[in-house]
Amino acid sequence: MRTSDRFALSRANEENDTCGLTRDGVGVVHTFDGTILDAQYELDDSRSVLCLGYGTVWDASFNIYLIGANGAIEDSLEGGGFFLSGKYEEKKLGDGTLDFKFFENDVVYQLSVLPRPRFRFSLPRPWRYKARLSAHSLILTELATNLGNNDE
Repeated sequence: MRTSDRFALSRANEENDTCGLTRDGVGVVHTFDGTILDAQYELDDSRSVLCLGYGTVWDASFNIYLIGANGAIEDSLEGGGFFLSGKYEEKKLGDGTLDFKFFENDVVYQLSVLPRPRFRFSLPRPWRYKARLSAHSLILTELATNLGNNDE
C-alpha cells in the first residue's frame, strides 16, 4: 500500500456530512459519507483505500472505503459515535496494511485489505461494516492500547 493523490473532493454537503469525489479529474458516481478526505492509498492491484472523516469536536466519525479499479465501492466501514473526538494519524504503511489512530483513546488500529472478500462480522468498538451481511475485504484489528504507560 502506498499514498496516492488520485482522488479529490469535488463537493461537500455539510448538512448531511457527505461528499462527492473525483478520481484523476473525473467525477465518481457515488456519494461518500464524510466531508474531509483525510488520506488515500493505492494497492498494487489498482484498488484504492479512502479515509474520510466528519463531525464535530464532540462526535467525530471516520469512514474507510475500498474502491475497485473500476471505481465501484467494494467494501466500507465506519467508526464513531457521540462524545468521541478524533483526528486521523497514519502510523505505518505495509504491504496491504495500514496502521493508524483516529479516536482520542490511544488505540492503534491495523487495516488489512484482503485480495478476495470473506465473511467477517465483528470489528473492534466503535467500528461497524456499512454492509453487514456480506463478505468483506477490509479487516480491522486493534493493535495496541496505551493507557498512560510510557514503558514503550
